[in-house]
Amino acid sequence: MYNLKRLLSIVEAIYIFYMFRIFKTRKFFHHPLEIFLQKTTFSDWMKHPISDRSYSNKICPFGNFMGIVLAIWIIYVEFNPDPQLLLLNKLIWIIATIVAFITNLNAFIYLIPCLIIEYIKINYSNKF
Repeated sequence: MYNLKRLLSIVEAIYIFYMFRIFKTRKFFHHPLEIFLQKTTFSDWMKHPISDRSYSNKICPFGNFMGIVLAIWIIYVEFNPDPQLLLLNKLIWIIATIVAFITNLNAFIYLIPCLIIEYIKINYSNKF
């Protein structure tokens, strides 16, 4: 069952990389704070499409970069399960979730399957 947990982490890393870097859609979910942040952001680093007109990746350059970072982080934590690192892992997921929710609701929605997987890995790790 140990291999199942590893496989789950690898699939999770591939999923987050794909959704944040490659996936394209016309559907865009947003909240009013997002539109405000888009207008007040001084850098293109945090700007992303906020309309349903274009078929594109709805993640900003910062989110594209974080897709790579989170994918690497998931694999790193899986192959180096130190107790302190696992605690840091929880903190990183909390921060990633809050930042995604505030800056881009699409990114938050894309994170939901990963949050479920992380919850399962944390709470049921001794069962597989």
